[in-house]
Amino acid sequence: VSQSRYGFQKQLRAHPARYQLVNRLRKRFTPWANFSLVILTASGMFQMSADQQYLGMLNFSNSWSRALLWKHIAMLGMLVCSLTLQYGLAPRLERVSLLIQHQQGNEDQWERLHGQEIRLAWLNMFFGFMILGLTAWMTSL
Repeated sequence: VSQSRYGFQKQLRAHPARYQLVNRLRKRFTPWANFSLVILTASGMFQMSADQQYLGMLNFSNSWSRALLWKHIAMLGMLVCSLTLQYGLAPRLERVSLLIQHQQGNEDQWERLHGQEIRLAWLNMFFGFMILGLTAWMTSL
């Protein structure tokens, strides 16, 4: 798996047009991802208030409430990662990619930013799995 991941990175580095394709796909699906986060938050708030184990805001006297607290922390982590990727790294990567295409950019800077992008994407995925796991645990309580 890691060889294919590095092979993909090598292809993106060697062919900036491929990275632009990935970037266009990201731009196309980002609004859908944001909409999904809004729906997830709204449905979660509705389900939370309807659950009999919900004892009120900042009341963590049962396991369900503590799991809910961790779930909210994971959701905030996912939100921070997403916002950082969308409004921090993606515009800088796009700018550096354009500069590289016109032989004015620094490939080391692109490598550094791309590495940050990959780390944040993995962290975002970790938070997503954490939310799923906590949801399963809360359902079993």
